[in-house]
Amino acid sequence: MTTSIQTDALLSQLATLAYKDQSFLNNPANIPSGWKFEKLVEECPFAAAIFRDTSGQIAIAFRGTNGLSDVPADGNILTGGWHSQFQEGMNLVQQVLRDELKDNLQFDKSQLLVTGHSLGGAIAQIVAQAYVLDGSTIDPGAAKRIV
Repeated sequence: MTTSIQTDALLSQLATLAYKDQSFLNNPANIPSGWKFEKLVEECPFAAAIFRDTSGQIAIAFRGTNGLSDVPADGNILTGGWHSQFQEGMNLVQQVLRDELKDNLQFDKSQLLVTGHSLGGAIAQIVAQAYVLDGSTIDPGAAKRIV
């Protein structure tokens, strides 16, 4: 994951924003300076927010445990099992990469960062390992058994 304290701090802010609703995220005053909110993906119980900075760098922030509907995914982290939320995270990263490459053949996946808290951190670890991405997680579920 990242080696920059500043990047880690920024990603922790974005991970926190993944818990917010669309109207909160649409207000630029709620987003870190130099970044803009692009999209909220909510396919209950999976959720993630996508942000972009002025240089074109993208961050996907995966929402962590946010209710009883997330308990099965949390259980799979403990047992090393695969849960549909992990696949949804993989699918989202794949879609973002595909969309970026379609619009910009010069896009380099090093411009894509992932982050998340708790369950979201585990999803970020899984997709970072699968796609060789950088990022930072906050108090993640230990995804080592899964990856």
